[in-house]
Amino acid sequence: MTDARSRGYPAGMKTGAWGERAPRTGVLALVALALACGGDDDAARPDGGIDTGGEDAGAEDAGERRDAGTDASFPVGRPDASVPGPCERYGAGVRVFDVDERHPPEISGLAISRGNPGVLWVHDDGGNPAVLVALSFAGEVVARIHLAAPLVYPPFPLDEAAFQFNNDWEDLALGPCAEGSDTDCLYVADFGDNDAGKQDNPGFHYTVFRVPEPELDPVLEPSGEVDELTSEDWVGFPFRYADRAHDAEGLAVDPSGRPIVFTKEREEDATHVFRFGPLPETAPRTFAPVEELERMASLTLTDESLDLATGADLNRSADRLALRTYRHVYEYRFAAFPEGLEALSDADLVPGVVPDLDFPRESPQGEAVAYDPFTGHLLTISEHVRGIGIPSLHELPCAE
Repeated sequence: MTDARSRGYPAGMKTGAWGERAPRTGVLALVALALACGGDDDAARPDGGIDTGGEDAGAEDAGERRDAGTDASFPVGRPDASVPGPCERYGAGVRVFDVDERHPPEISGLAISRGNPGVLWVHDDGGNPAVLVALSFAGEVVARIHLAAPLVYPPFPLDEAAFQFNNDWEDLALGPCAEGSDTDCLYVADFGDNDAGKQDNPGFHYTVFRVPEPELDPVLEPSGEVDELTSEDWVGFPFRYADRAHDAEGLAVDPSGRPIVFTKEREEDATHVFRFGPLPETAPRTFAPVEELERMASLTLTDESLDLATGADLNRSADRLALRTYRHVYEYRFAAFPEGLEALSDADLVPGVVPDLDFPRESPQGEAVAYDPFTGHLLTISEHVRGIGIPSLHELPCAE
């Protein structure tokens, strides 16, 4: 049996049942999500009304453009990175790969690895297995991390198998495992609350999970093999909001390892921003004390019915914030960390620098956004919506 550490995995990361690479298994049946589309397409955007989407300025493929419904063999790939980041402006999106039966059916989180170049991490939405999936930029599944149960705070004296499913994972971020650490962790946003009613449920707490990122096999060519890992080293950080319950879908992590939560407000044209304090030292596979989060900022969005915050990311130097909504990606730029982030406001929005993808054909339900730490490019991904468009990973390179 192969020892986990001999393959570069952290001590708390187990390999599959036989300690070797396991063959790829079939993914869960495709789940279609009905999206109620509405609102005025001409509504003012917070970037000053600049709309760079549509037939001429939407995403470009690595080859020709493709109409929805054609076969998946159409050429795709990453754009040229000859213009280095950070980007002053972003070019039209390039379709990297389509989301298909290889992938989680409802991808709602995205993070680009720094320790494993050429790897991106995703996860499924709520009610699915508690698994983080590593993909290559060709869309091949490289590895899966299964979080060992129980994943509910407080842990109930029931069969652990009942707690091997994520409650409502909504976003994913990569950041230092602790302030000053050179080791990266994956931070999982288990805080979706569509009805904004979970905060008062005594058997539930919003939680951010922190999972050490393993060092993966650097060979990323398609092989049909997947590293199946189990993490025993996750830590849960439960929290509540100081003001009231919120639904939230955006998560970022600052350079000190502190998570930042971005809410999804259906009754307000805004997202509210909440930031953790310094995270306490906590034993693996346990939960820290519940933290009460105070509001750090509020960012104004438009009154479009689909302009709701669904994902977020900070660049590595934490002087840029990407905010994803169903329709748009906004970028905020501010002074160096920590002063700039702590003073985050609407004034930091840079108008019109991120072009829209063609909605809904190329981005039927935008769910996640991430910075590439090597190129400075933005990447974004969409969920499936029954009969509307083709969900894909798109990369927005620096404009020349």
